[in-house]
Amino acid sequence: MVFTYLAKDLRTGDIAVAGAGEYADWSANLLPWSECEPLLEGFCAQVGLPDTAAGFVAQLRGAHLAAAARLDAGYADNTDLVIAEEGPRRSSGGAARRR
Repeated sequence: MVFTYLAKDLRTGDIAVAGAGEYADWSANLLPWSECEPLLEGFCAQVGLPDTAAGFVAQLRGAHLAAAARLDAGYADNTDLVIAEEGPRRSSGGAARRR
């Protein structure tokens, strides 16, 4: 966890490393979009992603809907989660009590 917080703080500027300005700017090595665009279709095919914005959104929406359906289907058996008027909360018993 320490490195997770350290990385976040370095990105946001909440912490700094003395002498870090002496290193190269990583963003200077990024390709411009005009060079990336012709590679997009092949890259998306290799990693199993749609190569259009609409296709990507449709795939992501489908994945989220499927995950929500699995969550809903298992809700009745999930004794650790209670959805009440005041919102969702963990039950005070659940799996820890069943052991």
